[in-house]
Amino acid sequence: MINTEIPSTIQTQESKANTTQSRNQTSQNIESSSPKSRKKSVKINQKAIEEYKKMCVKSYGSPSSLIINQLRSDKLNIFLDSFNLKDINTLVKILNKYTYFLHIKLGPYDPRKGDSSFKQKKNGQDKILTQGDIEKEKREKRELNIQRNLMIKNIIHGISKNLKISLNLVSFSLTNLKITVEIAEELSPGLIENKSLKALLINNCTISIEAYDLLLKGLLTHENLSYLDLANNNFNDKYSDMIARIIARQTQRRDQVVWAFGLRNEKPTSNDYTNGLVSISLKGNALSDASAEVISNSLGYDQYIRKIDVSCNKITKDGCKKFIRMMRKNNTLLTVDLKDNPGYDEGIHGRIVMKMAKNIKVLYNKYINEEYNEEEFQNYKTFIDESFFDVDIPQEIIDNYTSNMITIDEPKTDERNDNQGEEIEEKNESENNI
Repeated sequence: MINTEIPSTIQTQESKANTTQSRNQTSQNIESSSPKSRKKSVKINQKAIEEYKKMCVKSYGSPSSLIINQLRSDKLNIFLDSFNLKDINTLVKILNKYTYFLHIKLGPYDPRKGDSSFKQKKNGQDKILTQGDIEKEKREKRELNIQRNLMIKNIIHGISKNLKISLNLVSFSLTNLKITVEIAEELSPGLIENKSLKALLINNCTISIEAYDLLLKGLLTHENLSYLDLANNNFNDKYSDMIARIIARQTQRRDQVVWAFGLRNEKPTSNDYTNGLVSISLKGNALSDASAEVISNSLGYDQYIRKIDVSCNKITKDGCKKFIRMMRKNNTLLTVDLKDNPGYDEGIHGRIVMKMAKNIKVLYNKYINEEYNEEEFQNYKTFIDESFFDVDIPQEIIDNYTSNMITIDEPKTDERNDNQGEEIEEKNESENNI
């Protein structure tokens, strides 16, 4: 019988506190760097600031404290409503030459402050507008859009160049933007040639399927990208095929290493070949059962991805079941988040938690058997969302499913056992009307 409790070595004393810690671990892992690299970065930062000041002297302008503060940090936050076109062109020159930035974030405005143009409109909403005022407002809006589009075009060129030449950039974020085919065409070569990126975040964006395919094709065989966050973009089922392709190609790339060693009756000398995609977020989109089938099918053959988040979509009970059936084959996924979907209920929760518990036990056993070292084990632990285990699983689900599930210590994935297990689950599901 499978115990749904997390092994004591994995489970922490303060579950809720460490759940938050687990969610923040991703950014901590990405941001970590050695003291030596920090000192080197400070020197490079100072060079970039001095060069920026020289640019200002040549153009008879005054240095911007905002840009200087940005250049002092290894985090470059480019919010367009905080800069003018001249500032953006200066940043492009910096990006073309300096590669000390670890994180780059691009958006029309700072999400913490909101859209300044919206605030201005809201503040003047009680004013009675004449026809002249309306025409002036339209003209100003057109001019603003033209300037913003030019700023985006220029800065995207600089970011793409930085992606190509940088060995330090680990995180790139696009937020609240309309990503056109032109933008995707500019960024795609940068993503294809990049060797350092670990996290790509595209959130709250409007992006056509053509631009989406262009942008993500650079990730098909990216060896270092670990975290792909595509939350809240209103993606429908047309967008799921590319996700499945990325999963399949990433799996194939890593499996080929194992296969090559196997030809010599050897095993890989380290787990470096497992580097690559481990976490995907598709939260808050418009994916339905068709996407659930495509994505779960690709995950069924993957043994590297540790977390998939498809919460807050339009997946019904049938779609949720596809992920549950996939988990019969998959022994590495530590979190499958289906919450806030129309088909997610107590029964689905119980079944998915039990399969996650099985995989956590597999992880623990591999650590005990020294297949994973301490650092790898601690890293994989960050993908365990303990909040799933705070909800009680109905006893009837535990009784029906644990008594018939495959032994946890020796997972079997051959077709006969898989079909038999699925038949048992379907029978139990029918009996309990889950």
